[in-house]
Amino acid sequence: ALGARGYEVALAERSSDLGGRVSAESGLPGLAEWVRVRDWRVGQIRKMDNVSVYLESHVDSEQVAEFGADCVAIATGAKWRRDGVSRQHVEPFPTDAAMPIFTPDDLMNGAVPTGHVVIYDDDHYYMGGVLAELLIQKGCSVTLVTPAAYVSEWTLNTLEQHEIHRRLATMGVTIELNRGITAIGKDYVQTNCMFTDMTRPLCCGAVLLVSSRLENKS
Repeated sequence: ALGARGYEVALAERSSDLGGRVSAESGLPGLAEWVRVRDWRVGQIRKMDNVSVYLESHVDSEQVAEFGADCVAIATGAKWRRDGVSRQHVEPFPTDAAMPIFTPDDLMNGAVPTGHVVIYDDDHYYMGGVLAELLIQKGCSVTLVTPAAYVSEWTLNTLEQHEIHRRLATMGVTIELNRGITAIGKDYVQTNCMFTDMTRPLCCGAVLLVSSRLENKS
Protein backbone atom coordinates (compact mmCIF):
# COMPACT_ATOMS: atom_id res chain seq x y z
CA ALA A 1 0.00 0.00 0.00
CA LEU A 2 2.82 2.42 0.82
CA GLY A 3 4.55 1.60 -2.44
CA ALA A 4 1.36 2.29 -4.38
CA ARG A 5 1.19 5.71 -2.70
CA GLY A 6 4.64 6.57 -3.99
CA TYR A 7 6.77 6.14 -0.90
CA GLU A 8 10.27 4.65 -0.98
CA VAL A 9 9.83 1.46 1.04
CA ALA A 10 12.38 -0.97 2.49
CA LEU A 11 10.92 -4.25 3.78
CA ALA A 12 13.16 -6.27 6.10
CA GLU A 13 11.81 -9.82 6.16
CA ARG A 14 13.16 -12.11 8.88
CA SER A 15 12.50 -15.37 7.01
CA SER A 16 13.64 -16.55 3.60
CA ASP A 17 10.21 -15.98 2.00
CA LEU A 18 7.44 -13.43 2.12
CA GLY A 19 4.02 -14.43 3.40
CA GLY A 20 4.38 -14.96 7.14
CA ARG A 21 1.19 -16.24 8.75
CA VAL A 22 -0.60 -16.61 5.40
CA SER A 23 2.08 -19.01 4.16
CA ALA A 24 2.06 -21.01 7.39
CA GLU A 25 -1.72 -21.38 7.58
CA SER A 26 -2.13 -22.19 3.89
CA GLY A 27 -0.75 -25.66 4.65
CA LEU A 28 -3.76 -26.46 6.87
CA PRO A 29 -6.90 -28.28 5.65
CA GLY A 30 -9.15 -26.10 3.52
CA LEU A 31 -6.82 -23.08 3.49
CA ALA A 32 -4.65 -23.86 0.45
CA GLU A 33 -6.28 -21.06 -1.55
CA TRP A 34 -4.65 -18.55 0.78
CA VAL A 35 -1.43 -19.05 -1.17
CA ARG A 36 -3.06 -17.09 -3.98
CA VAL A 37 -3.40 -14.07 -1.67
CA ARG A 38 0.30 -14.19 -0.82
CA ASP A 39 1.37 -14.72 -4.43
CA TRP A 40 -0.77 -11.83 -5.65
CA ARG A 41 0.71 -9.44 -3.07
CA VAL A 42 4.27 -10.56 -3.78
CA GLY A 43 3.61 -10.03 -7.47
CA GLN A 44 2.38 -6.48 -6.84
CA ILE A 45 5.48 -5.71 -4.76
CA ARG A 46 7.83 -6.96 -7.47
CA LYS A 47 6.29 -4.52 -9.95
CA MET A 48 7.32 -1.52 -7.80
CA ASP A 49 10.78 -0.05 -8.28
CA ASN A 50 10.28 2.01 -5.13
CA VAL A 51 9.91 -1.07 -2.88
CA SER A 52 13.04 -3.00 -1.85
CA VAL A 53 12.75 -6.38 -0.10
CA TYR A 54 15.56 -7.76 2.08
CA LEU A 55 15.01 -11.43 2.93
CA GLU A 56 16.57 -13.16 5.95
CA SER A 57 17.04 -9.77 7.59
CA HIS A 58 16.64 -9.95 11.34
CA VAL A 59 17.24 -6.37 12.45
CA ASP A 60 17.25 -4.90 15.94
CA SER A 61 16.25 -1.41 17.04
CA GLU A 62 19.78 -0.04 16.63
CA GLN A 63 20.01 -1.30 13.06
CA VAL A 64 16.61 0.18 12.27
CA ALA A 65 17.75 3.53 13.63
CA GLU A 66 20.97 3.38 11.60
CA PHE A 67 18.97 2.79 8.42
CA GLY A 68 17.75 6.37 8.65
CA ALA A 69 14.13 5.90 7.59
CA ASP A 70 11.72 8.77 8.10
CA CYS A 71 9.06 6.43 9.42
CA VAL A 72 9.12 2.82 10.70
CA ALA A 73 6.26 0.31 10.69
CA ILE A 74 6.69 -2.73 12.92
CA ALA A 75 4.96 -5.96 11.86
CA THR A 76 6.69 -8.68 13.85
CA GLY A 77 3.68 -10.97 14.26
CA ALA A 78 2.58 -13.03 17.25
CA LYS A 79 2.68 -16.53 18.70
CA TRP A 80 -0.23 -18.52 20.10
CA ARG A 81 -0.23 -18.64 23.89
CA ARG A 82 0.52 -21.88 25.71
CA ASP A 83 -1.22 -20.96 28.99
CA GLY A 84 -4.86 -20.80 27.85
CA VAL A 85 -5.32 -17.08 28.49
CA SER A 86 -8.04 -15.67 26.24
CA ARG A 87 -11.74 -14.95 26.81
CA GLN A 88 -12.64 -17.36 29.59
CA HIS A 89 -9.40 -16.87 31.51
CA VAL A 90 -7.45 -13.64 31.89
CA GLU A 91 -4.89 -15.46 34.05
CA PRO A 92 -3.24 -18.85 33.39
CA PHE A 93 -5.12 -21.80 34.91
CA PRO A 94 -3.52 -24.78 36.74
CA THR A 95 -1.63 -27.10 34.40
CA ASP A 96 0.20 -30.36 35.11
CA ALA A 97 3.56 -30.42 33.34
CA ALA A 98 3.09 -34.12 32.57
CA MET A 99 0.33 -33.37 30.05
CA PRO A 100 1.61 -32.73 26.49
CA ILE A 101 0.34 -29.29 25.50
CA PHE A 102 0.36 -28.00 21.93
CA THR A 103 -0.47 -24.72 20.22
CA PRO A 104 -1.44 -24.03 16.59
CA ASP A 105 2.16 -22.92 15.98
CA ASP A 106 3.39 -26.37 17.06
CA LEU A 107 1.13 -28.14 14.59
CA MET A 108 2.02 -25.76 11.76
CA ASN A 109 5.69 -26.48 12.51
CA GLY A 110 5.12 -30.23 12.09
CA ALA A 111 4.48 -31.45 15.65
CA VAL A 112 1.74 -34.08 15.84
CA PRO A 113 -0.01 -35.25 19.06
CA THR A 114 -1.14 -38.85 19.32
CA GLY A 115 -4.15 -40.61 20.81
CA HIS A 116 -7.11 -38.67 22.17
CA VAL A 117 -6.58 -34.92 21.86
CA VAL A 118 -8.75 -32.28 23.51
CA ILE A 119 -8.88 -28.99 21.64
CA TYR A 120 -9.73 -26.03 23.87
CA ASP A 121 -11.03 -23.43 21.44
CA ASP A 122 -11.42 -20.05 23.11
CA ASP A 123 -10.52 -18.23 19.88
CA HIS A 124 -13.93 -18.93 18.31
CA TYR A 125 -12.83 -18.32 14.73
CA TYR A 126 -11.67 -20.82 12.09
CA MET A 127 -8.47 -22.17 13.67
CA GLY A 128 -9.99 -24.62 16.16
CA GLY A 129 -12.12 -26.33 13.54
CA VAL A 130 -9.32 -26.44 10.97
CA LEU A 131 -6.93 -28.06 13.44
CA ALA A 132 -9.59 -30.57 14.54
CA GLU A 133 -9.78 -31.68 10.91
CA LEU A 134 -5.98 -31.85 10.68
CA LEU A 135 -5.74 -34.05 13.78
CA ILE A 136 -8.41 -36.41 12.47
CA GLN A 137 -6.39 -36.70 9.27
CA LYS A 138 -3.33 -37.55 11.38
CA GLY A 139 -5.17 -40.43 13.07
CA CYS A 140 -6.06 -38.80 16.40
CA SER A 141 -9.42 -38.95 18.12
CA VAL A 142 -10.58 -35.42 18.87
CA THR A 143 -12.88 -33.70 21.34
CA LEU A 144 -13.38 -29.99 20.71
CA VAL A 145 -14.35 -28.04 23.83
CA THR A 146 -15.45 -24.42 23.44
CA PRO A 147 -17.09 -21.92 25.80
CA ALA A 148 -19.03 -20.61 22.78
CA ALA A 149 -22.52 -21.71 21.78
CA TYR A 150 -21.28 -22.74 18.32
CA VAL A 151 -18.18 -24.35 16.85
CA SER A 152 -16.05 -21.59 15.28
CA GLU A 153 -18.73 -19.16 16.43
CA TRP A 154 -17.39 -16.08 14.62
CA THR A 155 -17.94 -17.83 11.28
CA LEU A 156 -21.66 -17.21 11.71
CA ASN A 157 -20.73 -13.81 10.24
CA THR A 158 -19.20 -15.42 7.15
CA LEU A 159 -22.01 -17.98 6.68
CA GLU A 160 -19.58 -20.89 7.13
CA GLN A 161 -20.51 -22.07 10.62
CA HIS A 162 -23.13 -24.65 9.64
CA GLU A 163 -20.80 -26.33 7.16
CA ILE A 164 -17.90 -26.32 9.65
CA HIS A 165 -19.98 -28.06 12.33
CA ARG A 166 -21.44 -30.54 9.84
CA ARG A 167 -18.02 -31.40 8.47
CA LEU A 168 -16.39 -31.94 11.87
CA ALA A 169 -19.29 -34.02 13.18
CA THR A 170 -19.22 -36.16 10.03
CA MET A 171 -15.49 -36.75 10.50
CA GLY A 172 -16.04 -38.03 14.04
CA VAL A 173 -15.04 -35.01 16.12
CA THR A 174 -16.83 -34.94 19.49
CA ILE A 175 -18.09 -31.39 20.07
CA GLU A 176 -18.77 -29.94 23.52
CA LEU A 177 -20.37 -26.50 23.38
CA ASN A 178 -20.85 -24.02 26.22
CA ARG A 179 -18.03 -25.67 28.16
CA GLY A 180 -14.69 -24.31 29.24
CA ILE A 181 -11.58 -25.74 30.83
CA THR A 182 -10.55 -24.82 34.36
CA ALA A 183 -7.49 -27.05 34.83
CA ILE A 184 -5.26 -29.50 32.98
CA GLY A 185 -4.16 -32.64 34.84
CA LYS A 186 -1.56 -35.22 33.85
CA ASP A 187 -4.09 -37.33 31.92
CA TYR A 188 -7.30 -35.27 31.84
CA VAL A 189 -8.77 -31.80 31.55
CA GLN A 190 -11.32 -30.41 33.98
CA THR A 191 -14.20 -28.93 32.01
CA ASN A 192 -16.90 -26.64 33.35
CA CYS A 193 -20.38 -25.62 32.23
CA MET A 194 -20.53 -21.95 31.24
CA PHE A 195 -23.99 -21.62 32.84
CA THR A 196 -23.75 -23.61 36.09
CA ASP A 197 -19.95 -23.87 36.52
CA MET A 198 -20.44 -27.57 37.31
CA THR A 199 -17.26 -29.48 36.46
CA ARG A 200 -16.37 -32.93 35.17
CA PRO A 201 -13.10 -34.52 34.03
CA LEU A 202 -12.37 -35.47 30.43
CA CYS A 203 -9.57 -37.99 29.93
CA CYS A 204 -7.09 -37.35 27.12
CA GLY A 205 -3.49 -37.84 26.06
CA ALA A 206 -2.77 -34.32 24.82
CA VAL A 207 -4.28 -30.83 24.79
CA LEU A 208 -4.29 -28.29 21.97
CA LEU A 209 -4.84 -24.74 23.20
CA VAL A 210 -6.40 -22.37 20.67
CA SER A 211 -6.63 -19.25 22.79
CA SER A 212 -5.07 -15.82 22.27
CA ARG A 213 -1.66 -14.70 21.05
CA LEU A 214 1.34 -12.76 22.34
CA GLU A 215 3.21 -10.32 20.17
CA ASN A 216 6.78 -11.06 19.12
CA LYS A 217 8.91 -8.40 20.78
CA SER A 218 12.34 -9.44 19.52
